[in-house]
Amino acid sequence: MSAPQGQVTPDRIVTATTLRDTPDNVDRFVRRTLGSGVDHAIVFLDADQPKVRAALEANPHVTVVRTGKDYWLGDRPSVVLDRQMANASVAAAALAEVPSVRWVFNIDGDEVLDIDRAALARIETDAVRLGTLEAVAKRKWRRSEPEMFKRVPSSNELHALSALKLIDAPEISAFFRGHSLGKVGVRPGADVRFRLHTAYRLPEVEIEETVQEDMHLLHLESWCLADFVSRWQGYRADRPKHRPHRDERLGAAYSLIDGDTSIGAAERDKRLGELFDRLVADDRAVLKRFDLQVRVRRREVAPRPLDRSDVAALEAALARIGAESKEGYRPTVLEAEQKAASAV
Repeated sequence: MSAPQGQVTPDRIVTATTLRDTPDNVDRFVRRTLGSGVDHAIVFLDADQPKVRAALEANPHVTVVRTGKDYWLGDRPSVVLDRQMANASVAAAALAEVPSVRWVFNIDGDEVLDIDRAALARIETDAVRLGTLEAVAKRKWRRSEPEMFKRVPSSNELHALSALKLIDAPEISAFFRGHSLGKVGVRPGADVRFRLHTAYRLPEVEIEETVQEDMHLLHLESWCLADFVSRWQGYRADRPKHRPHRDERLGAAYSLIDGDTSIGAAERDKRLGELFDRLVADDRAVLKRFDLQVRVRRREVAPRPLDRSDVAALEAALARIGAESKEGYRPTVLEAEQKAASAV
């Protein structure tokens, strides 16, 4: 899609993410994101974390939005998923004023895009859908980043796995730790609103999308024991009542083990490892036997910087929208998405 003569052809790729996590996890998120083909990351800080904010603001490829009282104007959604959707919609509206940006994706802190810039540039629809691949969970891998991922099984495959007593039920929630609905990238617009896994234009206009089978959203949560422990420490520190795993036994057991003052560090680590093995780790023999895993080798791609004028336009738009009520940026949620979110 070419621009008229004298105008910039939009090709930049931007992500919008609502974050509240440990400094180490945020650092890993930024490195993964900006090495994946993404050019710029907008991070909405979901808590007052000065060290995290300072590190993010020092990166020229990151724009930080503080979402305190002045941002929500006394109407902060109590559910983090609602805040994520509203923030992503704010990003889509602000980026409409940045001529070089072609795509904006709403991703979580434990997700990374597996994309091809050239292929994205050739897509003519205003939305693109990426399917989910979930990192295979194992105590320790030889590499510092996951390479093996579970694909979404067919209905027949789920029923076969259930019949063979390899999963508890013929449902995707018995196979994936997180969601399986994928995410969309959209052309920015003042009238674009993000849902959890879809997007639309106001008032309720569906956006035509291209399903890109060879690009993916990679979900990394708890891909190894160290990541599992690090994430749960972050959850306990920032939102102890939150249960990111669909199986509440995991949250209850983790809290019990981690808070047990009668055991030493070595015993604690041993028990957390056993918990990971029982409730998180994948059976790689089963995945290999049924051809349910794929290898994804991501190559580092350097971000292309936004022009100073584009950065200034983005910051000005975010400041203006940031001072407005966010009621109009909170989207309606589809029943299927609501059901999927409540299961995570």
